[in-house]
Amino acid sequence: MAKRPPKEPDLLDLPPEWSHVVHAESVTSQHPVEVVLTADADARAAVARRLGLLSLPALSAELILTRDGAAVRVGGHFSARVVQACVVSLEPVETALRDAVEGWFADPSAAIPLARARRDRVAERSGREYRMLEEADDPEPLGPGGTIDLGELVTQHLALALPTHPRAAGAGEGGEDAPDIPTVPNPFVALAAWREGEGA
Repeated sequence: MAKRPPKEPDLLDLPPEWSHVVHAESVTSQHPVEVVLTADADARAAVARRLGLLSLPALSAELILTRDGAAVRVGGHFSARVVQACVVSLEPVETALRDAVEGWFADPSAAIPLARARRDRVAERSGREYRMLEEADDPEPLGPGGTIDLGELVTQHLALALPTHPRAAGAGEGGEDAPDIPTVPNPFVALAAWREGEGA
């Protein structure tokens, strides 16, 4: 089974700037859970600082949580307006974003990933039954008390959707006189690249 990439403790282990917690046990096969989130001004300011934005005028999401055996799936979309510094002129550049949100969460002790289940065929033949998840990758572990933080999940998807080289209207390609703009580390970009490599 492929190992997960190492976390960056200084960035990923901090308390979420925007938190909205749902208990996984509240999601049943008969009763999916629909959630509409809207980040308030304080949360948007905190997320903007985390992601290196000039500002975050709007951030909301519409999500639905469904039960899949021992796992809970999160699907839906987020909408946001972000303001970044132009990579050429440093002028504010506002971008409207709308993208999908996906997540898959489970208690690792209650759900067996497919790759592990294949290695446990001998145990299965002995009479023990396991829930075999169709995906090869492990689900994300649930948070404390069997929870899913939807605010943090949306923030991670927003980070992945940000324009990497925002440009103001009329800004050229830059050159020797272009300002040297420091970049803000984004651990989620590295995580996305790792996942794409695993799926290749």
